[in-house]
Amino acid sequence: IRELDKGLANVEIEEGGCYEVQRLSHAVASMVSTMRYLMDDIVRQEGQKRRSELEVLQSQINPHFLYNSLTTIRWMAAMARAENVCQALFALGNIIRPVFSQPGIFWSLDTEQAFVRNFIDIMDYRFGLKTQCTFDIPDPLLPRPILRFILQPLVENSFLHGLQSSIDAGKSGSIRIRASQDESWLDIYVEDNGQGIGEDELECLNRRLQQGVGEPPASESRSGGIGLSNVNRRILLQYGKGSGLYIWSRAGEGTTVRIRMLCDSQLSV
Repeated sequence: IRELDKGLANVEIEEGGCYEVQRLSHAVASMVSTMRYLMDDIVRQEGQKRRSELEVLQSQINPHFLYNSLTTIRWMAAMARAENVCQALFALGNIIRPVFSQPGIFWSLDTEQAFVRNFIDIMDYRFGLKTQCTFDIPDPLLPRPILRFILQPLVENSFLHGLQSSIDAGKSGSIRIRASQDESWLDIYVEDNGQGIGEDELECLNRRLQQGVGEPPASESRSGGIGLSNVNRRILLQYGKGSGLYIWSRAGEGTTVRIRMLCDSQLSV
C-alpha cells in the first residue's frame, strides 16, 4: 500500500502467505489492475478528445477554402462562357453548404429535399440527361427531423442502375419522391421508371435488408445493394425493429423503395 502511494508504474503484488494475506493480496492486485485499466482508458479518451478538437478546428477551415475555390472556378467558367459548368458548380455549392453548416445526424425533411434537388441537377449534367423529378411531400411533414443523407443514395441508385439504361432505350427518365405519415410511422418513397430488378434478385435483396445484413455479395452490387444497405443499417440502428427499407420492382417497369422511420416527436434538428 505504501508503494501504491508512490504510483502504479512499478507496483507488483505478490499473492502469498497465509489464507487471510492471500485474500488481501488478491484484492489489492485486482484493485491495481482496475486502476491501471481506468487510467489507460482516461489517456485514450483524452487522446480522442484532442483529435476530435483538431478535427473540429480543421472542419471550420475547410468549408471556407472549398467555398472560395468553387467561387473562383465558377468565375473562370463564366469568363469562358461555360454556362453548364457554372450551373453545375452552383448546385455543388448548394449541396456542400448545409453539410458543414448543420452538424449532427439529423436535419429537416425540407433540407433533405433541397439536397436531393441539387444532387439530381448534378447527375443530369454528369449523364447529359433531363430527369423529370417530382416531390409529393405534404407541407406539415417538411419540418420533420430525419436522418441526413438517406434519400441521396437511393436517388443515385436510380441513375446508376435504372434511368441511364431506360434513356438509352428511348424512354424518358423520371423520379418521384413522396411521403406520408400515420400515428407511428413516417414513410418516404423513392420511385423511378428505370429498368427495374429481376424477381430472384429482388427477393434476395429484400431478405438481406430485413435481416439488417451488411455489405451484399458482388452479385447484388449492381442493383445498388451497398448504398441501400448503408441507409438501411443507419435507420435500423436509430429506430429499431419495424423500420428500414423495402423494395418493390419489376424488370423493365421501374423500382419503388420505401423508407420507414418512427415518428419521434422528441427528435430535434
